[in-house]
Amino acid sequence: MVREMTSRIGEPPKGIHYPVWAWYMKEGKRKKPDLRTERWENGWKGENYVCMEIEIQDDQVLLSDFDDWSIILLNGLISDTEEEDERLENEYDRLPPGKREAYRCKNWERAFRLSYLDNDWVHRGDTIQATFWELRKECIRKVWFFSTARKKPVND
Repeated sequence: MVREMTSRIGEPPKGIHYPVWAWYMKEGKRKKPDLRTERWENGWKGENYVCMEIEIQDDQVLLSDFDDWSIILLNGLISDTEEEDERLENEYDRLPPGKREAYRCKNWERAFRLSYLDNDWVHRGDTIQATFWELRKECIRKVWFFSTARKKPVND
């Protein structure tokens, strides 16, 4: 992600090494998450969280498909169909080890295509993440505080 951000939006400010991550769109919606639902999905009962609405200039943000990024984190290849997946895996497997990294990196650029696709193999384009180098106070528009409600497992 850092390599793509540097290439697409520029070098990080001095002293910044890792990007800030945020939701741009979740489940096809660009709006504040329903914290009544979110409070059951995060942390354990009573933990405090903050949800922020932020606004950052377009040229300072890199958007990517969250589901495709999950494939990247698992070191997989991004494909649009099962047939394409099989073809890409076969091509990858036939490459000498020294060329595999470049092949993966080229394939992973597909995570930055934000087109919607929903078929028997893949569903993408409605959960988009945003990364940027820094979050400045003046970019924060609203803040909501909430506590989680999920109970800890009995054996925890």
